[in-house]
Formats: sequence, structure tokens, C-alpha cells
Amino acid sequence: MLIAIATYVKKDFSEISSSVKVMGLMVANKYIGIGLIDPFYALFLGSLTNNYTAIGGMVSLMGLVSLFAVIPFARVADHVRTKFVVWHGLQLYCVVALLYFFAGVYHQIPLLILALILHGFAVVMVDTGAEVFIRRHAPFHKTAEAFGYLESVKNFGWVLGILLGGFLFPYYGFKGMFLAMVPCMLINSFLVKWVNDEGITSLLASLRRYSSHLRDFFGLFQDFHHLGRRIYFLYFITFFDGLVGVLTYTFIPLFARSLDLSYAGIALLMAVMYAPCIFSFLFAELADRLNKAGLIMVGLAIAVFTFVALFLVVSRFWVVLFSGLISVSMAIVRPAYNGLLSDFSPPKILGEVGSIQNFISRFAVMICPLFFGYIADVLSIRFVFLFTAGIAFALILLSLGMRGYFYITDNA
Repeated sequence: MLIAIATYVKKDFSEISSSVKVMGLMVANKYIGIGLIDPFYALFLGSLTNNYTAIGGMVSLMGLVSLFAVIPFARVADHVRTKFVVWHGLQLYCVVALLYFFAGVYHQIPLLILALILHGFAVVMVDTGAEVFIRRHAPFHKTAEAFGYLESVKNFGWVLGILLGGFLFPYYGFKGMFLAMVPCMLINSFLVKWVNDEGITSLLASLRRYSSHLRDFFGLFQDFHHLGRRIYFLYFITFFDGLVGVLTYTFIPLFARSLDLSYAGIALLMAVMYAPCIFSFLFAELADRLNKAGLIMVGLAIAVFTFVALFLVVSRFWVVLFSGLISVSMAIVRPAYNGLLSDFSPPKILGEVGSIQNFISRFAVMICPLFFGYIADVLSIRFVFLFTAGIAFALILLSLGMRGYFYITDNA
């Protein structure tokens, strides 16, 4: 069984174009840099404030910017060479890293706010550009494998960066980790030459030509009405995915620190948490061999169990173990729902479908940190996990209530 799956993985990997592979490496370089600071990012924000609500509010600000940036950039991605959208986003990360550095050195909240705003733009440019590029260049009915490859290399870079960060942090602290992000982003200036893409080469010209501010929003929701209930359900999963992302880099490290886990221990926890996603390509292969909707249900069930367990446990060992299960659940869910979303999307509006997906994900990133921060201050940070388990359980009930296996089927 495993040998057969490995053979299929090797075959499908060979069918992915070299440009898609290089794009994956560019995204991986970004996540190596992000991984250096990710285990300590929420703790860095906490060093500049004194409560969970304020930390959540800072992350929500970044999500708010992403929410309004995702639509024009996704529309542009349908016309411009998406590799340039990604490349400009990666260069913007260099500026963001320097702003975080100086905000930490001088304890300047205005610099931190500017960093959060630009960070929101950079996230959208890289994530949206990479996703549209994959949808555009992946072979039809091979999108799950392509997204699985993207998730695998991304999370490999993430885990590598996290491990390096855990080793380097005791020597260089928050500020050194932000500076170390810069060379990781600059490497992509060389890699972009090996990515073949079509479209307008000027990002600014494309923004002026195809982005139309409020009309982008009206056009987006006008398209939304015609997408169908199968995609609507997948967008609910997208919201949950964005919510889980907030938990992994914000509230999990804060919870671990509240249990007196060391900085190196937090880095190890984060590495364990993201390690299962390295095998997303394998899960994507399973998604194409099995029913994608069934895999989504399995992933949601694992999420319910995991977040309930995190609400109950007090041992640092079990926190590390159950945090790893979070990524197992999402490693199963992400390739499956991205593959279904691509299969059900009209080819001419892939960018717009991606923009709605990113809009919903960023909406989750905008509202959930502030809301969860408030819950953590009023009740306890543990109740954040209980609330998340409730959402995952509600998604399972929603799928069953709408007969999800009839509306979401690989043969639909």
C-alpha cells in the first residue's frame, strides 16, 4: 500500500511543471524566514502590550488590511504575471522585517502599526499570487497534488525556520530573528527568473487598470451568488482554516508560555505542530484516490478531538502532542478542499474564486484574534480552544445536515 502510494506520488510529482516547483521553492524561502520569528511573534507583540485582547487586536489589524487588499490583488492576478505579484510581496517582507526590528529596538507603537499594515499587504501578495499561479499552471484534476506540493514545501521551510529560530533565539532575541528574515526573502530575486508565466509585467500598471476599489467588492459578491452550495460549504471550511492559522501562531505559543514552557520548547512545539503538513503531498495523493469530502470530515473530526483535549490538559508534554494533531487535521483538510474548489471553479474566474477564498480567510484572521483575545482575558485562554472545537463540530453537523456527500462529490 505505502509503496504504491509512493509510486503514485513520484509519478504525480514528475507531472508538476518546473515553474510550479520553483514557485513552491520561493514560497518555502519565505516561510523559512517567517519560521525564524513565528514561534515568538505573539510573545514579541506581548512584550509591547499587557493583555490578550491587545495582542489579538494587533493581529486583527493585519487581518483587516489583508481583507481589503485581497480582492484587488486577486483581480490583478488574473491579468498580470503572478510571479511578479509574489516577488513584490516577498520584497515587501524585507521592509516589514526592518520595521518590526526598529519597533522592538525603540518600543515605538507607530512603527509596529506600520509594520502590521504592510505585513497585511505582503501576506496577500504572496499567498494570493502563489495560489492563482498554481490554479493556472497545474494540470486539470491534478490541482490537489499541486496544492499538496505547495503545502509540503511551504511547511518544510516553515519547520526548518522554526528549528533554526529555536536554536538562534537565545543568542539574538526578537530583533535578531527579524533581521534574519531579510536574506531569506532576497534569495527569491534569483529564483523568479526560472518561473515561466504570462501576462502584464508591471504590477502597478495592472493595479491601475484592473483594480477599481469599491467596484471590486460589488463585483466579487455579484459573482458569489452564482457559485453554488458546494463552493459555499468549502468557503466555510476556508473560514475555519483561517481561524486555525490564527491559533497556531498566536494563541498556542501564548498558552505554552503560560505553562512556563521555555522559548526553545515553544519552538519545538511549533515544529512538531507544523511537521505533519510536510506530508501534504501524500495527503493530496490520498485526496485524489479517495473521496475528498470524506477526508475533510476526517480532518474536522480530528480537530474537534484535539481542541477539546487542549482545553482539558495541563501537562506540557500533552500540549506538544495535541498541537501536532492540529496540523494532522489541517494537512488532511487543506489539499482536499483546495482541490475541490479548483475542480468546481469556472476557469475564467479562477482569480476571483481565489479572491473570495482569501477574503474569507482574511476575514477570519481579522475578527478571530480580537474575539479570542477577549475570551482569553475574560475567561481563560483554554476557552479559546473549546470554542474552536465547537466550530469544527458545527461544520460537521452542517455537512451532514445539507447532505454534504451528495453536494460535494468528486464526480459532481
